[in-house]
Amino acid sequence: MAIGDTVVMPGTAYDESLTIRAAELYYGSHLTQGQIAERLEVRRFKVGRLLRRARETGLVRIEISHPAARVIDVENDLLTWFGLRAAHVVHTESDPAATRCQVGRTAAEFVSSLRPPPRRLGLSWGTAIAAFARALPADWCRGVDVVQIKGGASRSMTLTWSHEILLRTAQSTHGTVHELSVPAIVDQEAVRDSLERLRPVAATLAAGRRADVKLVTIGALQRQCSLAQVGYLGEEEIERLRDAGAVDDVNSRFITADGRLADPALDARTLGLSLDDLSSGGNTVGVVTGTAKATAVAAALRSGAIDVLVTDEATARAVLDQARPSADDPAGAARLRDGAAACAKQAASRRRARRQSGSASFPASSVAGHRLRRGTR
Repeated sequence: MAIGDTVVMPGTAYDESLTIRAAELYYGSHLTQGQIAERLEVRRFKVGRLLRRARETGLVRIEISHPAARVIDVENDLLTWFGLRAAHVVHTESDPAATRCQVGRTAAEFVSSLRPPPRRLGLSWGTAIAAFARALPADWCRGVDVVQIKGGASRSMTLTWSHEILLRTAQSTHGTVHELSVPAIVDQEAVRDSLERLRPVAATLAAGRRADVKLVTIGALQRQCSLAQVGYLGEEEIERLRDAGAVDDVNSRFITADGRLADPALDARTLGLSLDDLSSGGNTVGVVTGTAKATAVAAALRSGAIDVLVTDEATARAVLDQARPSADDPAGAARLRDGAAACAKQAASRRRARRQSGSASFPASSVAGHRLRRGTR
């Protein structure tokens, strides 16, 4: 490369200095690339290469400083590793409550911007879903059927937020509530079967399966998890689940780290949409925050039950750390690449295996544009 009478080889200190100067003029002084080329006495295409190098090497970092700004590189990594249809990752706030509110707001923006708008929403319960319901704008849609997809009857409605979630969501659309007024977990499989045969329960579950969008949260298996706090699980059951390899629950369905059902016997006593129901439609949105749930979220994504993830940056990075094998040796890069492909393939194959014809689905080519294919009514 020649500048005046000086010949400069790429990668030299002068070339680095030229990169810095081009970046300063473009981003600091707001000169055009043509003006920078004249100022530095180089060709215009060279200015483009210098600016690209400034971004790629981290010399220039473009940051949108707003709570609603998204972390695109982390979103792309989630898509690569888990084969998701979409990922929405917002910046993590210093206050966990503020982070949860922002994640809920982002989920609300995603759902309310779908075109055509969903006519039936299936909702689980929990703090993240409550944040979603509170963030929905008024009159974003009219006459939506709001369906509970997880049993919510318990000794403490304050802890589940199930009724508030349904009511707030329905009020935002002047819609209709379909409440699943049964426990999430019962003592015997025969009891679950009897409850599911009741006409109102059967109708609500059927409506949930046909929902255009289903929203769930992901819970880590801990002694103080929400299912334990509301009395569904005792310490002995939690220990048994751990012995079976369970790390989390999705819609009260407990799964192992590799995304498989952990305890079929407990699952047979659980009321609400199953993993198969969540996976078959291609339209399930996971809303979650908290780095303590990283292992749980990674397992949920591997299960194939989640199609779209809405979370915060710290949680997303912790999830990716769970998924990535070590790259400390020369073969690490290859293992990273192969691991991403294998993980995404595993989740996608489980979705395909469970998918049924006629179910609602986010078309793979249109999630980014927030367009929605309707389910069978």
